[in-house]
Amino acid sequence: MSVIRVLIADDHPVVRSGLVMQLARAQDIDVVGETGEGSDVLALIRQVHPHVVILDAVMPQVRASDLVRQIKSQYPTVKVIVFSAYEDTALVRGLFTAGVDGYVLKEEMLTRVVDAVRDVMRGGLPLSSRIAAAMRDTWHHDTDEKGPHPDALTLREREVLLLMTQGLSNRAIAEKLYVTERTVKFHVGNILGKLGVRSRVEAVRVAIEQGLVDV
Repeated sequence: MSVIRVLIADDHPVVRSGLVMQLARAQDIDVVGETGEGSDVLALIRQVHPHVVILDAVMPQVRASDLVRQIKSQYPTVKVIVFSAYEDTALVRGLFTAGVDGYVLKEEMLTRVVDAVRDVMRGGLPLSSRIAAAMRDTWHHDTDEKGPHPDALTLREREVLLLMTQGLSNRAIAEKLYVTERTVKFHVGNILGKLGVRSRVEAVRVAIEQGLVDV
């Protein structure tokens, strides 16, 4: 994919302007639309066909979690990165349950936005460290109700899983561990199987829920 098409949805004009300015510096990213109204997002997706939606966690007229579910239902290939000033555990949990592909705090989003967009398109999970901690805290008490723990992961699989929770793509993980990308894909496949999940996002959620990695 040569150019990543991005739609921005935030009700603060200054924030939208800042995001557009940052993204405009990247030759491989094109902002194809922006809106301050949550009710406009689905229609804009139909019109401009983005690869990534950058979505404020609190939008006028709609609940962000409901909007994410609609996006994922109607446009399953579209990636959704939530960015927010809020670390409320109920909000974070609801958005990940709805299917978001990343969650970055606004205090760091402007400096990370280009990397976050690229990461999510490579299969990574852009995630602020404090959001990972919030996920761990809010889900940790549920682990005893989830039935048997997953099959034991190998040391290498735990290393790969930890890097997945940091939002790294397969390529980035391969570079970190000095192995081939094919080897990382093999480990990721094993991890998904052992955790009984179908996606990297689900794997990261289970890892944090059950304390399989330190975040």
